[in-house]
Amino acid sequence: VLAHHGRDFLLLQDYSQPAAGRGNLTLGYEWARHGSDDEMSLEPGAFCTLLPRIAVGLSASFEDDGEGWNYASVMPYTHWQLTPPDAKLPFRAGLVLGYQFGEQNGDHHEHHEETEETDEHEHEHEAEHAHEHHGIHRHGESFFSAKLILEADLTDADKLVLNLINVTPEEGSTAWGYAAGIRHSFSHAVALGLEAIGDFGEGNEHEIVLGAYLSPHHQFTFNLGVGVGLTSDSPDFSLRTGIVWRF
Repeated sequence: VLAHHGRDFLLLQDYSQPAAGRGNLTLGYEWARHGSDDEMSLEPGAFCTLLPRIAVGLSASFEDDGEGWNYASVMPYTHWQLTPPDAKLPFRAGLVLGYQFGEQNGDHHEHHEETEETDEHEHEHEAEHAHEHHGIHRHGESFFSAKLILEADLTDADKLVLNLINVTPEEGSTAWGYAAGIRHSFSHAVALGLEAIGDFGEGNEHEIVLGAYLSPHHQFTFNLGVGVGLTSDSPDFSLRTGIVWRF
């Protein structure tokens, strides 16, 4: 069976963890086009297994929506393997719990009042470059996040992963969504996958991504994905790249 060490997808959280005391560093980049507007984000992260079946991680986000790069958020999280890795079950289950600390919160109300007092022309200019995200696709906000992971090996080379996603923001209503993906490994070095992510309810962002995963060495994986939106609230087109370094 082709080995998995975690971080096997671009959009999804999978079940796998490194061995206890081991971990990985990640760096992801995303570019998305919404009509005539471009959005870019850079996401560094770290992930480490503390004890068998218990891991912790930290990810940060920096974004550029046309006005220059800015810090957006940081999220510490825990990753739990709910089912034992050696259990003779047709699937594996995991859970990810985290809290995102977004730069928009804390002085959010004060910032909102200051924004209302700014020059009307400046306000309209900012609005032109701001694409609103709702549902599970919240940028720069503070919220609690939970992901239920279900994973199964369809064949020795094919892995299916499903995520049920919950986002509970400090302000606004709770949102639910999904992510799903299938990955086919041609060898230890080359794999292709198809991934999708979207909202249940009024969020209405749905995207599908074709991904390639290249591992020239067991310590490194390079990811590349091309995505298209399926609704009017989704990005028209997106490009994602990433690198995983295992230690």
